[in-house]
Amino acid sequence: LKSDDESVRKFALQRLHLRWYHGTTSMMISMLKAANAPARAVSEVQGVVQQCDVCRGWQNPPPHSVASTRLVQ
Repeated sequence: LKSDDESVRKFALQRLHLRWYHGTTSMMISMLKAANAPARAVSEVQGVVQQCDVCRGWQNPPPHSVASTRLVQ
């Protein structure tokens, strides 16, 4: 997490995300802050969690648009 290379930091965050059983963004941020992780690593957590295919599969789908009409009587 202390690496200057962004790809190394993101890989480490992805591994932590999986190791922490697909932890949420807020949980990962609080754990990293408690461990005194660098601020740039903490700022990249949200992007890593959003890119996780398993976590995206469990998100609620967006609302569907439904057409409605009125009949005059």
